Amino acid sequence: MCSGRRFFLGFWSLTSLTGLLLATSCAGPTSQTPQRPASYALRPAQQSLTLEQGREALVEIRLERTRFDGAVELRLEGDAPLALVASPQTIAWSFSPNPVPGTQTQSSLSLRAGKEVPPGSYSLRIRGRSETLPDQTSPLQLQVRPRQPFTLTALVLYGRFGPTHPGDCYPIATAARFHLLDISAGAHNSDRWCEVRQNNRLNAFEELKRRNPRMRIYLYYIGPPDIAVSVYDPVSQQEWDWIRQNHGIGSPDRWISVGVQSGEYLRDERWPWIFGVMNLGNPNWRRHWMETRYDRAWGRRLDGRHNGAHTDGIFLDNMEYNVRSKGIYKRRAGCFDEAAWRWVCQDRDHPDLYYNQAQGQYREDLWQDHYRDFLNESVPFFRNRGLDLALNPWRIYDRGQIALYETHGVLVFEECGFLCPEEMWDKRPLRWEFKLETMRQAQNYRIITGNRVPGTSAANLNQAAPGEGLQRMDRSYPAPCTGCPSRTGWQWLWFALGSYWLAYNFDAERPNAYFHFSAWEYRDQHWFEEYDPQLLHLGRPLGPALRASEGVWWRPFEEGWVAVNANPEPKSLSLPLEGWARLLDHENFRTPERAPRVNLRQIPLEPYHGAIILKE
Repeated sequence: MCSGRRFFLGFWSLTSLTGLLLATSCAGPTSQTPQRPASYALRPAQQSLTLEQGREALVEIRLERTRFDGAVELRLEGDAPLALVASPQTIAWSFSPNPVPGTQTQSSLSLRAGKEVPPGSYSLRIRGRSETLPDQTSPLQLQVRPRQPFTLTALVLYGRFGPTHPGDCYPIATAARFHLLDISAGAHNSDRWCEVRQNNRLNAFEELKRRNPRMRIYLYYIGPPDIAVSVYDPVSQQEWDWIRQNHGIGSPDRWISVGVQSGEYLRDERWPWIFGVMNLGNPNWRRHWMETRYDRAWGRRLDGRHNGAHTDGIFLDNMEYNVRSKGIYKRRAGCFDEAAWRWVCQDRDHPDLYYNQAQGQYREDLWQDHYRDFLNESVPFFRNRGLDLALNPWRIYDRGQIALYETHGVLVFEECGFLCPEEMWDKRPLRWEFKLETMRQAQNYRIITGNRVPGTSAANLNQAAPGEGLQRMDRSYPAPCTGCPSRTGWQWLWFALGSYWLAYNFDAERPNAYFHFSAWEYRDQHWFEEYDPQLLHLGRPLGPALRASEGVWWRPFEEGWVAVNANPEPKSLSLPLEGWARLLDHENFRTPERAPRVNLRQIPLEPYHGAIILKE
């Protein structure tokens, strides 16, 4: 606050300077604050972006203006294959609006990666240019990922696999293209791999992981409901002898059933090296089974024949949810001639632990209780050791069974999938629709849908004869029902693929299903071009599958539709759209421009037909 007091400094009186002091002390500043120069800055909403081949994305750009209302022209630069016009080999870009008018502060950058753009990291720059100010830039890091698969594929190889491939062996390079492998436990260094024949020190599983780090590998074992005894596997023979001596007939802690009529051990009439049914309700047997299988492949590996290094889990066969399907195929062991390796009598018998002789019925409730006990113990046992549990129940059919799999989040091989040679089909596709719904509703567990062309059988593992490669797909195979039509192997493939595409959730990180198809049983399996996402892909699904009529379903995708006719007679599908599209099948999907045009209101579907309807 200013005052009228006088001050003296030496001989000088400040009275005469009062006006001057007041002016300098109270008048405030005599100059204005300088104004900031005109400018603008580019502010993208994100500085890094991941884009999948064949897909597009938007990046919002904000222009921060300071005393500047001129137009700004935007462009994209960098080390990526950029272009203004879309093509399979380039990343197409555009801004909207461009130029950005002086009255606006927003623009959108559109990016679309072509299907053949090399995956990798690219350093981009957004450049702004005006007539009166220096150029402004902002960095944008772009990561291009390979296109997500349209089909998650499963490869199943047992025994002397690969006979129909050149050289009578299976190429690791081909196997690495699949997403999941279920394989015999002793195959890590098998000479059935072509590359192992060239380098006998090679670990095939390690090489598969090197080529495809995301591949899931499971080692195959017979599950605890049975026990496999092989003359080629001394460890299994020693185990069987020890069980009979310590936990066999007459033991207070018996682990294995005997026949209710014969009192003998039982063997499977289809696979005589399998004995059973084991007492799945005995905790000592369950613990023995888990510890010995883990120890052999992943623990001490005592004999060196099984090596689980570089694998992801254990696969258990013969894990049916009902005991009847196991028991009806048992014969008394005395009927089998080991030397001649054949049955000499046909006496079927039932396992005493799970069969009520007085009522003539199998004890399904007891079996399912024991089944549940095993999963309750085995899933955490293997997960605590870094391994996933997979099992083959042959069919998924029971609500309690599904709830159990959901609870434990296991991988389930429905060997009897959309194409099941051992199952007689009804003219009405109700069972097919049930399988479709079961897969569609799978949330916490995963399904491998097993599809084998009609006329083959899992009991005949030698149907893959040397030299019979892809030409087997050209043959016709009748549907397993009276009076139903035949289809080629390729047509059966498309029927099974279409069924899978209707139900797959298209989430590669948390998939609900994998696809398996073979015309060679489990001795061989070929990679089809239909599995290549660069050749066959419809983009993301736009919704769930829809039922047009009994056995006729369709599903919308970004680039077209999938349709399936599961009936033994032709059907017509009418989509709720006007226009025309291309009808793809095995013969024309590589050159869709040559595929026949169809009216979306009247799409012809042959019997047991899976099709892709591609937008024009």
